[in-house]
Amino acid sequence: MNVYITTSNKYLHILKPFSYLFNKFWSDKQKVIILGYEHPTFDLPKNFKFVSMGEQKGPNFWAEDLHNYMSSIEDEYFICSMEDHFILDYVNFHILIKLKKYINKDVGRISLTTQLANKNHDVLESFGDTHIIESHHSIQYRLCTQWSIWNKDFMLKYLKKGMSAWDFELQGFNHPMDDEYKILGSKGKSVIIHSDAIRSTKGSKLDEYNFNALFWDYKKNELDILDKSVILDMKKKGII
Repeated sequence: MNVYITTSNKYLHILKPFSYLFNKFWSDKQKVIILGYEHPTFDLPKNFKFVSMGEQKGPNFWAEDLHNYMSSIEDEYFICSMEDHFILDYVNFHILIKLKKYINKDVGRISLTTQLANKNHDVLESFGDTHIIESHHSIQYRLCTQWSIWNKDFMLKYLKKGMSAWDFELQGFNHPMDDEYKILGSKGKSVIIHSDAIRSTKGSKLDEYNFNALFWDYKKNELDILDKSVILDMKKKGII
């Protein structure tokens, strides 16, 4: 399954730590397609491919540009996220394999993070302290740019002209979305532990990164954080 990552000219430099962390915690054999505009001036890892969606015209063209590209690909299902969703720990492939069993035409999106765990849901399957869940149709953030498996038809339905990435996510907040697609995910443990490395950090500069995971460590009673040795290694190599 292909992995697609969206970016913009302003955030190209973030691809350096993103790709380092992806290859460390996922695999340097997994193909990743970066969807942006201007090509980066530095080399990406061999498993990364950069595709330009044309001229960058502004955030309100994000959905239209992505719709145009996604309409052209053969993938029925794919994984998609944004460049500042840094992976902070080893991917849980056991849960990923469990979730992939649920892929079908009736499922619109499968979250690979803990994004759905605190929203109304039904449990479909349990193994140990992990549960596969189906969200209720009325939840907010049925659409989310965090790590997810997407049904292409479902994504295309909501990639509308004039929408930024934030507008895309906010659809369905004021009234139920007009579809019968199911939204699935996991509770307890997730496939990916990640951080919103830039956009969630108020007042942050573009060279300052947040490495706090969007995952609560109940044993430590605090947010999990990337191993400091990994941060030091990135600094040593000039990645951050």
